[in-house]
Amino acid sequence: MTIAVVDVGTSSIKTLIAKEEESKKLNIIGFSKVKNTGLRKSTIVDIDTTISSIKRSIAEAELMAGTKISSIYVSIGGDSVLGFTASGMVVITSPSGITHHDVLRVIEQTKTATNMDDNILHILPVSYTIDEHTDIKNPVGLTGNRLQTETLIIAVPNITIQNFSNAIERAGYSHEDFIVQHVAAYNAVLDNEEKELGVALVDIGGGTTKISVFYNDSLRYVDTIKIGGDNITQDLSIGLRTPKEEAEKIKIKYGNCIKDPNAIMKDITIPGINDREDRSISMENIVDIIQPRVLEILDLVQESLNRSMLHNKLSTGIVFSGGSASLRGIKDLAQQHLDIPVKIGHPKKLSGLADNIDDPAFSVAIGMVIYVDEMMRKPRIMIKSYNTNIFGFISKLWKSIKEMFKL
Repeated sequence: MTIAVVDVGTSSIKTLIAKEEESKKLNIIGFSKVKNTGLRKSTIVDIDTTISSIKRSIAEAELMAGTKISSIYVSIGGDSVLGFTASGMVVITSPSGITHHDVLRVIEQTKTATNMDDNILHILPVSYTIDEHTDIKNPVGLTGNRLQTETLIIAVPNITIQNFSNAIERAGYSHEDFIVQHVAAYNAVLDNEEKELGVALVDIGGGTTKISVFYNDSLRYVDTIKIGGDNITQDLSIGLRTPKEEAEKIKIKYGNCIKDPNAIMKDITIPGINDREDRSISMENIVDIIQPRVLEILDLVQESLNRSMLHNKLSTGIVFSGGSASLRGIKDLAQQHLDIPVKIGHPKKLSGLADNIDDPAFSVAIGMVIYVDEMMRKPRIMIKSYNTNIFGFISKLWKSIKEMFKL
C-alpha cells in the first residue's frame, strides 16, 4: 500500500510518499519541499502558481521514490476552518446493547443540527452519555435506553474546498480526501499522555498559526490566527532593507527570539536591494526585529486559549510545531511570556527517509501519513447511502464520520 500526501502551505508545498512494508511499518520513500507563493494566509490567491508548485513538489517526490502516483490526500487550512461543538441524542431499541449503527445515528444527529452549507471534513466525538452515565469513551456493547454524544465538528467553506479541488485537478491529480491541518499536526506531534492530561498544540506555519486544544483524550477546540512565519520574514525584510528571499535566509540562519550575550555583539553582512551596497548589522538588531512579532503571536495564542475556556486544563502545557517552531529561543520566550510549560514538538519517527524530515515544518505532512494509515486500518462498516441534501453536505457519509473511531 502506497500513501501520497500533499501539505499545501502558504510558504511551501510538501509532498510525502510512504509505503507500508510487510511488517506494517510505514516507510518514507520520497519527499519534497517546494517554495510556494500562490497562497496568502493559507488561502489560494494565485491558482496558476499554486498548480505549478504542486506539480513540482509531487514530481520531485516521485523521482526520489521511483514511482508514479495518481491520487493524493491534501491538507487544507486557513482562518476559514470552522470548529464548533454539537450534540445529539438517539433512543436505543435493541435489548442486546448499543451497536455501531446506533453510534452512527447519534453522530448524524450532531451533524444535522448544524444546518450549515459548509463541507464537514471531521466529526470528532468528545464523549458519550448513556442514560445518566457520562464521560463514556466507547459505548458499543453497553446497554441503556438513550445514547447522547457531544462532538467537535470541523468544517471548511465550500468555496475554499472548490478552489483547492480545482488546483489539484488542474495539476493532473485526483484527491482522495482533504485533511484539516489542525488534525494532521496533532497526529504527528502529540502523545497519548499529553492528550489525556491536557495540552495545546500551536503550529506556526508560514501564513497562519493553528491552535488545537486537547483534554481527556479529546480534541475540544481549534482556532487559527492570521499571523505566521512569513510575517517575521516580512519584518526582517523591511527592517533590514533586504529582499524577502534574503530575509528568509537570515531568519533561518541567524534568527533568535532572545538576546544571546555571546552573539549579540556579532555582526553579519546584509545584501543590499537592487545593487545597493551591502551593510553590516548586529545580531542584537535582528532580535529586536523578530522578538516583537513573536510576542504578538504569543499574545494572540493566549487570547485564543482564554476564549477556549480550557486554559486551566493544560496540565502538560503547550507544544509548538511548524516551521517557525525552529526559531532559536522561542521555547524560552514562550515559557516566560505565557508562564506555562513549553516544548518544541518534533514529528513522530517513521522509517526510511524519515531522518531527512525530522523537522517541525513537516509535522502536518507526517501527521497526514499517520492519519491516512490509521484510517485505512479501521474496519469499514457497511452503511446505506443517505440523501446528502438532507444532511447539508456534499461528501460521502463515511468521509464525514470516519473520525468516530478516534483517528
